[in-house]
Amino acid sequence: MTFLTKNKDRSESLSGIASHSQTPGKKASGGQLLWKYIRENSILFILGAPALALIFLFSYIPMFGTVIAFQDYSPRTMFLSPWVGIRNFRLLLETPLFGRLVTNTLGLNFMFITGTTFFSVLVALMLNEVRYTLFKRGIQSLMFLPFFMGWTLVAMVLFGLIDYQVGTINGLLTRLGMERIIITDNPALWPWILTMIRIWKGTGAGCII
Repeated sequence: MTFLTKNKDRSESLSGIASHSQTPGKKASGGQLLWKYIRENSILFILGAPALALIFLFSYIPMFGTVIAFQDYSPRTMFLSPWVGIRNFRLLLETPLFGRLVTNTLGLNFMFITGTTFFSVLVALMLNEVRYTLFKRGIQSLMFLPFFMGWTLVAMVLFGLIDYQVGTINGLLTRLGMERIIITDNPALWPWILTMIRIWKGTGAGCII
């Protein structure tokens, strides 16, 4: 009986506390709830602040520059240049080269996507068959380096390969007793050159396993 009485008293006290805590009071506003949430998760917000700042700086602020597409832009007046509406877009659509521009853009992107995907999967499968872990990691690291190279540096590497006077390819041809070739003046070669550069730069990032 004493045990039952103690349990009864305990349950009554707990129910009293629960009823007291459920007493309707003043509800917190949305701003107060937000501030409370920020204080409780302050460490997470501090950790994420640099990434958010970089995204805002490099992804959102430059979007204000799209206004120059609707202006007769001049470096002197910058964003205060005269407003011309869609005249610039009309000029693009009415040019005789518009069809070629669209075709080249779609064709190059198709070659880039197809080539990069194919070689990324191929190299990944080949590396998966390598059993020597140290060698595999070394090859992966070397292949991943071009992914961090800027396109300016990539252009310098390309120039060093295909230039008529100082290019590595023409230098190799002359040493073999062959005549130099003019690679840069052949439009048919450029889609393949650009595709190979894109594959070289992007395959390493896609084949990390």
